[in-house]
Amino acid sequence: MRRVVLLALLTTPTLAAEMLTNGGFEPPYQTVNTVNAKASITGALAEGWSDNSSWAEVGVVYGEQRQAPHGGTSCQRIDVREVRSGGVQLTQPAQLLTDHSYAASLWIRGETPVMVRFQLRLGPAPYTSFAGKEVLAGPEWQRVDLFARLRQPAQALLMILPAAPGVIEVDDASLADVTEAVSDAPPLRGNLLPNGSFEAGLGAGWSVRVRGAALPWVAARSEFADPRAVVAAGGADGQQALQVTIPPQMAALIASPRVAYRYGHPYTASVALKSDREVAVELELEGGPKANVRVGNRWQRHEVSGLMPYGHQTRLWLRCWSDNVTLQADAAQLTEGATPTGYQPAWPLELALRVPRPGSVFFEAEPAEVEVRTAGALPRGATLYSTLTELNGEECDLPAVPLPASSFTIPPLVARPQGMFRVLSQVFAGDQPLSPAVSVVFARLPRPRELDPEKSYFGVHIPLAPEYFAIARAIGARWTRIHDASGITKWPMAEPERDQFQFFDEPVDAARAAGLRILGMLDGAPPWASVKPKATTGYFAVYNHPDAPDAMARWENYVARVVEHYRGRIDHWEVWNEPWGDSFAPGSPEVYGELLRRAAPVARAANPQAVILGIDTYRGRPAFTNTALATAGLESFDIFSYHDYNNSLYGGPVDQARQQVEQFTADQAKLGQPRPIWSSEGGPGEIGSFYGWTGDGLAPRLQGAQVVRFDVCAMSAGVQKFFYYTLHADPASEVAAFCGLEHDRAIRPAMAARAVLASLVDGATPFGRSEPAEGLEAFAFRQTDGSMVSVVWSMDGRPHPLTVPAESRALSLMGNPLAGPTVSVTMEPIYLLQP
Repeated sequence: MRRVVLLALLTTPTLAAEMLTNGGFEPPYQTVNTVNAKASITGALAEGWSDNSSWAEVGVVYGEQRQAPHGGTSCQRIDVREVRSGGVQLTQPAQLLTDHSYAASLWIRGETPVMVRFQLRLGPAPYTSFAGKEVLAGPEWQRVDLFARLRQPAQALLMILPAAPGVIEVDDASLADVTEAVSDAPPLRGNLLPNGSFEAGLGAGWSVRVRGAALPWVAARSEFADPRAVVAAGGADGQQALQVTIPPQMAALIASPRVAYRYGHPYTASVALKSDREVAVELELEGGPKANVRVGNRWQRHEVSGLMPYGHQTRLWLRCWSDNVTLQADAAQLTEGATPTGYQPAWPLELALRVPRPGSVFFEAEPAEVEVRTAGALPRGATLYSTLTELNGEECDLPAVPLPASSFTIPPLVARPQGMFRVLSQVFAGDQPLSPAVSVVFARLPRPRELDPEKSYFGVHIPLAPEYFAIARAIGARWTRIHDASGITKWPMAEPERDQFQFFDEPVDAARAAGLRILGMLDGAPPWASVKPKATTGYFAVYNHPDAPDAMARWENYVARVVEHYRGRIDHWEVWNEPWGDSFAPGSPEVYGELLRRAAPVARAANPQAVILGIDTYRGRPAFTNTALATAGLESFDIFSYHDYNNSLYGGPVDQARQQVEQFTADQAKLGQPRPIWSSEGGPGEIGSFYGWTGDGLAPRLQGAQVVRFDVCAMSAGVQKFFYYTLHADPASEVAAFCGLEHDRAIRPAMAARAVLASLVDGATPFGRSEPAEGLEAFAFRQTDGSMVSVVWSMDGRPHPLTVPAESRALSLMGNPLAGPTVSVTMEPIYLLQP
């Protein structure tokens, strides 16, 4: 492919004075010896640094490492022996100032693969994170960089947070005020925003999210319709404009692709806007200036300009918080300089690519189809050149496509037909580039296993809307949980006003018809059921304390009405989401226990087939768990539920999944026969984008290993179902998010790897753990036809050879055949299939 070199603009600034004490972890080292009922913290810490882990259930030994530090004579060794709850925290305080920008960095390596978070956080509650990144520590030194801009002064902590047992070393940490830094990169000319006129459609990284706003119970009525942006005729520039119709009690967030800029210089963004009635729209250059403008029923250009602070990239945001309105946008532009200019397209041509499949998923031998849209005058000889990149970074050029063309196809690769793939395309005439370089991603996966949903382990969180049903099924999920992706059974959604019930039969019936089972939620309290509501609008208006004089009676009435109404369509019900959390809790653990105790008999009377999930706890909260259990009693639920967020690589001698299951089983055993266990929410948390990973969230290449090991360890420990959080929220392009989908709803690598796992082991019976070779562990599963599937990985992260047994087949993480009688196994799981 003819390639365009993209200029990296973030030059290293001249930093102000170093803010850390002994960022190089040089001697002297001070003895630390904190041992209490929960924590064992011993060893030696470099001067200037302190441990903040005594509140957690951890074991850690600190020490001075003089062998091969990154710089100087020493580095800090952190040997994490145990993490049962909370985590190990190595910290140093720093005073941060209002409207100042800060850059932090750290060098890190690990004796074994350990996920580590480097974070700049508010020291006291509410512990707001200003910036943070996860990195998998490996045998080579690697640098981690953070950037934060403060909106208010803060007593902050710079924190190093290993997520799991293992040994890491850290060195040469730095924190500096870069507020006055100015880039010396060459000036940027012209419009920096590609496809700003939307003539080729919505592409090149533009995204639109339509989300609930003030009254969730009203916004929920538009969920099944799944409002999306379109490109409509009648633009301010050219023939078309971006158009979004905002339903009642919803809002629209429009985001441009990210673009590089020169920090310390002024920039101006402008866009033509029009709406069918007068509304307010917020314009923002991400990380920089904002402006609020009034938009009417005629096209008018609006601007926002200002000095851009230190940073990597920015994007233009348009936010409209008004509902019942149709908003149009066109001719978007970002230029260097403080003076607005007339609209000029960034390139002679606009180019947009689209994959016309839910989740951008193809199956097995199917060729991938990529639709092509161009806008502008195509010169003679215009040609589309494309490169295909696999998740492992390997690239190949695709056949050139003469233009005009409406699509092109990509046949499966011979050696690795399955996996995640990214296409980068650009239009050329000879050697002259005519369009932006535009990407699209897709997956090619095994077909999902067909089985009774009751026997399936794999659940997700999705809005109840047709496209999401198709995506869930494509990745092998058979369950979805009502929560904030769709909250239709929660009390405020079902009974927003006293005795005024609303039900959502169409999406529930459609989900069932699509082959999905629903875990309903009996959850939340409307403002009218609370003496002093926490919130009457917005997200947390759902989570008020049910403390009105008749609240418990009204709770029972709500449970009876909702469970009876959905009888036979929703038969599994979980009582309250995260009742231990400050944001969600209905009150004390005793209050939650009473809600659960009252809900169970009412739900069973309304539907004798009802299955009740209760407790919904989290590791490291024994006081809540035991109090809730004692108050409610085991008879109040049929299944014990918990949540598990952890981006570390499960497995090894200290298996955190098994630790949790054993603890929750023991907690129940104090009261009688323990119930089965489901994990109703969790996952790695924020994961990075395959479109462009900026270092935020779990790296695309690591997502598959983390998710597969997480699920395999949970299944082997006895967890019957797990609901990955989440597949909703339509993030902006190239953003780290909890969402397993990209801005265009293509699946991220975590979901592709999970789909392969589901195709092999869903419905199977765990058959134990073994160590088939030095440094390796394997978890076996027996399928219903008697065949065996073993999931194998390296415990220490180093490659280890494994002899493939006779009559067995070895498959990669993405389900591709591995050749040879001996395969090399790393931290990334492989599969052994035995008939």
